[in-house]
Amino acid sequence: MTSKHPVNRPSESNFILLAEDDPTLSGYLSSSLTDVGYHVQATPDRASALSVLGSALPPSMLLLDLGLPDGSGITVIEAIRAKVPGCRVLVFTDSDADTLAATLAAVSLTGPAAHVVCYFENEDNARLLDQHCPEVEIVLSAGPEMVARACKDPGSSQVISALSSHLDPGATLFSLSWPDGAPGRFGDLARRLLDRSATLLAIQSASATMPTFNPASDHAVLPGDRLYYVASARLDVAALAG
Repeated sequence: MTSKHPVNRPSESNFILLAEDDPTLSGYLSSSLTDVGYHVQATPDRASALSVLGSALPPSMLLLDLGLPDGSGITVIEAIRAKVPGCRVLVFTDSDADTLAATLAAVSLTGPAAHVVCYFENEDNARLLDQHCPEVEIVLSAGPEMVARACKDPGSSQVISALSSHLDPGATLFSLSWPDGAPGRFGDLARRLLDRSATLLAIQSASATMPTFNPASDHAVLPGDRLYYVASARLDVAALAG
């Protein structure tokens, strides 16, 4: 019997370490991430996660529950900071209060080179973290806003859901980092993406904490800037810049 999920070989850019003791949640996250091209190494406890960090190929992303059965996930963050300083760290916990504490700890342990992402249900908690750690990417529950937007602009919630879902092959939101030695203009890049059946939505400079949507066509695109686009598949950055 063959698996319905693809088999993705681990590489320096697609290897995710998942530390989660809930088998149902772990299985769901693993299958979802595998479907979009990641190789996921799922571990049920702290000891197993630390063992993976000792392997020859370190993960490029750490996704963990702070409350592991044999100890705190903070020790896993400490270990990955020593081995992979620029590793992306995604934290999820049982409550906003735990998320706030865990994210503050992750930021202090990983340093400015790491990309830390967290999820909040409450906007006040998200705002509090943003005041102290503007470099953290905060994902906020959009339930009420989605309802209000759907009332004002019918169908808009479905568009937003499609962009964030990996289940719609024709409307997936991707991002890329513009390479060194290839400055350009937003309008020119938008036309290049259209030629590849993709739509350029926004740009975020290396020093900014939020993207800019629909900038002027002559807006400069510099190395290190992040571009956000909608396409059926991820684009080749080198081919786009060439």
